[in-house]
Amino acid sequence: MKMSSQFQSAPKHAQSSGSLEYPQWQRKASSSTILPIAIFLILGTFGIQNLKAQSLDPNKPAPLQAGLNTGTADNMIGPQYWFLTCGPGAVKIIARFKSMGLLGNATQATITVVLTDEKRTWQSKFALSAQASFNEKVIPGTFKDKQKIVLEVVPPPDGLVRSGGDYQLEATGAVEFTRPENTGIDPIVKTYLGGRGLCKFLADGRVLAADGTEGRWKLFDADSRSYSINYPGFSPESVKLVPGRGLVDAGDGSTLVYTETRK
Repeated sequence: MKMSSQFQSAPKHAQSSGSLEYPQWQRKASSSTILPIAIFLILGTFGIQNLKAQSLDPNKPAPLQAGLNTGTADNMIGPQYWFLTCGPGAVKIIARFKSMGLLGNATQATITVVLTDEKRTWQSKFALSAQASFNEKVIPGTFKDKQKIVLEVVPPPDGLVRSGGDYQLEATGAVEFTRPENTGIDPIVKTYLGGRGLCKFLADGRVLAADGTEGRWKLFDADSRSYSINYPGFSPESVKLVPGRGLVDAGDGSTLVYTETRK
């Protein structure tokens, strides 16, 4: 079934309770291109746990896994990238979204999900908008042939106020998953932007800050991805790793202390 006729626009819900807009997939390749993907996208609160390692690098998207794949869309961070193999056969997309709000108040936010093949010969996108309540949409699709699909989750447009929310992705139907590469390196080992400028978290446990400060990081709890960070002469910091976003305060689970940088 061709992509141009497979998906139809969903009706708009009242703005007062949040809205879910699903415009018809717009294809930029020839009419023979088949859209073959099934993804389950959920946005909840910023405190979701058990996050999997989404990527900020469009050239190295993270492998989507069976079951729920979660992340946080953040306009201060930018798009995140995933991939999976689809087809041949039927797949399904279930989408759900909820805004993070602003200072405890319900505010509408919109993310954009962009689907493309590995060579970027076609592109399809849809927007998800919500306020304080969830919106849900089931979207079926069909793959004629097997192909690798890249999924980009685009947060709300840049602005002076942080906006976005948590999301989950789940693919069902004729899909295949790639097991994440086991490098043996702790996922915290990256470069972040924090109060001391750029901070390199090294595999040997050191933290090298741009202001010349050197500290140490230590894994506290692997299940919750909790870490302690110690700098000489300063009180210890307790943080949790949110892949694709950075290190948040372990106390409230949302305040961003170290922002993950793009390569």
